[in-house]
Amino acid sequence: MIALKLHKQGYHTTRETSMTETELQGNIMEALNRHRLVLFCRNNTVGTAKVKGRYITIGKKSDCDIYGMMKPSGRYFEIEVKLPGEEKKNPERYKQQAQRIVDVRNGGGAAGFATSIEQAYDIIMEQ
Repeated sequence: MIALKLHKQGYHTTRETSMTETELQGNIMEALNRHRLVLFCRNNTVGTAKVKGRYITIGKKSDCDIYGMMKPSGRYFEIEVKLPGEEKKNPERYKQQAQRIVDVRNGGGAAGFATSIEQAYDIIMEQ
């Protein structure tokens, strides 16, 4: 069960439901796009695609699900979305994602794991 509150935008909805990680990511993206200090946010795509008869790799598995930029500071952020309780479902991938978060933070950006809109807001607002 996940309670969603877009509290920092004055848009309040509370919905308790079982949802997929993709749905949670969509809710977080929608909330971030409404946030007055978010210039933009995008989702990362990872996979393989066939282009002109050749397979190409898109993205990296260690990249976080969401990336974006704050305004007016221009600060970069990345958020890895996880369902509550499934943060360490795949230990090797979790380790890679945690290292990516450390790297972004060391470079001056904001980054972290989020299981809710509130956690995503906390990540982008960290100093």
